[in-house]
Amino acid sequence: MLFVVFAIMVIGILGALLLLYTSVALRNAVGVTPASRALAAAETGLDVAHARLAGGSIEDSTTIPTSYLWDGKGSYTVTVTRNPDFGDGDPYDWKITSYGEYRANVEGVERTYYRTVEEVISFAGGKYYNALDYVLFSKEGKIDMNMDGDLRALNITTCSINGDIYAGKDVIVSNSSSLVGSNSFNLNGDIITEKGDVIIKKRARFISSSSLNINGDIYSGAMASSDSDNGGVLIENRASAASDATTNLVGNIHSRGKLSAIWNDSSFTHGGRGVSLCNEMSTGGIFFSHSLKIGITGNVYSISDVVGENNISASLSSCNVTTDIKGSVSSKANVTLDGSSRTGNVVTSHNINGSIYSGKDVTLNVNAHYGGADGGITVGGSVYCAGRFQALADSNAALGSSRAAVTIDGSLYALGNVNVNCDAVGLIISKARSHFYVKGGGSVINPPNLAGGFSSGGEMTLRASEYLNAEAILYMKPNARDKTADGPTIQEVGGGDVQEGTKTPPVSFSDSLPEPIEPLSYNEVLMPQCDFAYYAEEAKAQMEVDKDPRHYVTAPPGGEYSLTLGADDVKSSVYVVFCNGNLLINSVTVPVNTKAVLVATGNIRLRELSRQGAGDAEFQIIAKNKFYYDASGNMKIDDNDRVFIYAAHETYDPTTDPVSVVYEMGWFKNIYGQITARGDIVLNSSGSAFSWFPLANYSITYRNPSVLGEAFRIPFKVKSWKEL
Repeated sequence: MLFVVFAIMVIGILGALLLLYTSVALRNAVGVTPASRALAAAETGLDVAHARLAGGSIEDSTTIPTSYLWDGKGSYTVTVTRNPDFGDGDPYDWKITSYGEYRANVEGVERTYYRTVEEVISFAGGKYYNALDYVLFSKEGKIDMNMDGDLRALNITTCSINGDIYAGKDVIVSNSSSLVGSNSFNLNGDIITEKGDVIIKKRARFISSSSLNINGDIYSGAMASSDSDNGGVLIENRASAASDATTNLVGNIHSRGKLSAIWNDSSFTHGGRGVSLCNEMSTGGIFFSHSLKIGITGNVYSISDVVGENNISASLSSCNVTTDIKGSVSSKANVTLDGSSRTGNVVTSHNINGSIYSGKDVTLNVNAHYGGADGGITVGGSVYCAGRFQALADSNAALGSSRAAVTIDGSLYALGNVNVNCDAVGLIISKARSHFYVKGGGSVINPPNLAGGFSSGGEMTLRASEYLNAEAILYMKPNARDKTADGPTIQEVGGGDVQEGTKTPPVSFSDSLPEPIEPLSYNEVLMPQCDFAYYAEEAKAQMEVDKDPRHYVTAPPGGEYSLTLGADDVKSSVYVVFCNGNLLINSVTVPVNTKAVLVATGNIRLRELSRQGAGDAEFQIIAKNKFYYDASGNMKIDDNDRVFIYAAHETYDPTTDPVSVVYEMGWFKNIYGQITARGDIVLNSSGSAFSWFPLANYSITYRNPSVLGEAFRIPFKVKSWKEL
């Protein structure tokens, strides 16, 4: 009896297990349970959102429309929220919510199963790779391009950087010529700073010429706050002893901050300005003509003050000093143009083809003193001023005829007070002329209810004074009106002439003036992270094949590994050297049609790197810390070679250890390349790095580096995942 009962129990258990197995088998044969399918649909929605983020098709919060699965029985709908506030300050957070559904017939009844999942990820997308789209990229430091060096007596035909430049702090460009020399420096691309200034300084001395050409836009302080002490633009030309200095910008200026006071000097106070355009001639020659010019083909946009200054202190020969802006000037703050010609046969001018838009005050001053001085300010459009307007045209013909003139081809509108002075003092043998013109014409914007001419929402005072052999004229047509019933206050002294046009009725500024256009911002670019372990594995793999221990080396404690390679030692077309610690490139020769990849977890120091043979070669120098060179360092590369330098600079400190990469301008001899660094990039111009004879062109042209497969990966971090 017991045996029978036991046998029945065993058979029952086996039967139950068989039924369970059959159920599982049948379910696996037709797929997962309906509820699991709803969850799978929701997870599919997450995958789709990931793919679209990686592809760059999602840039802001959005909803991905419903999509269907399994012959329409399943579906998912996804919402993506950009940068939700989770309190960690990560600007690249995304919240992805995916709603999954699945319809199934269960026991003759059609039911719908719902599952919802929520995921938070950190993902920068395509912006992560953008750093490799700039010929020079410094995430946290400055880029200092110094063409002063030993080149003042060296005739360099052209030195060019072809590609965009990006810096976390300042971009500084210095260029000088002297001793009957000349050079040209070209920056062919945009210049962007996150929270730094863009500084362009030109010097020409002793019968020489120096030119700088920027073919692109300037975005300064692109991520700076409006009251930041960094984020301005300075363009400064200086010349002496019959020399020429020219700076041309083929593009626009976008300044979102203010220049730091560290750029102040004895002649100009740049600190606090948004854009400072300055020309200065200190000492001119007697027999030679000379010139200074700042040319901008686009517009100038600034949050802070825009100032243009031409200062000529001493010149006994023909001299032309010009600031020429083809577009308009737009500032949320003040706009000031000032020209001073103190002596000699000097012509100084500010020319703006477009209009001036100011959120505060506008000041236009011209001083032309002594023999042959001629100063002028011309605005081809109108002046729109939310504050006060003041102008001075002052001429003094002590040693010869002189002329000071301010001309506005369009109209002038100021919400505040207006004060204009024309002062002219001549001699019997020499004449002085001071003129101020508002012509009221041109293709300009006339605010509603305001006719063209000269209008002030406050009080207007117009003064013209002339003495001895002089001429002072103020011309405002067709109107010169202010808020008072009698119109402007007119002062004519010593024969001065004020031609004010219609003075009444009073002006009413019931409609606002056109507002200044705010400068454009610029999207942040991230520093790409290198997977040094990947390069270590590549070096070990090559060492197994080549049987060359120099693929994977270790520096002595506190020292560096000295690498020596001849062209015959390089066994493969991609030759990887990985160093644990600091690496010295002592003497490395690379054959043509070869890529040399030199990687170190510490610093990389260059003593000599060259290539052998007719053809092209590629050099990739990748340091976990810094890259620099010996005082006698040499890089013998040739036309069309490629150079990529990457410095992660893990010891970076903005005060004590700011420089990540030091390189030579003379090593930019018609090559393709890219430099990416965390801190400062310093480009020196030692004469020994250039060819003295024959004269040559030098250029680095952007080329996206062909880094090894998995060395630089997009970080995709899942911060949380939960089912709702």
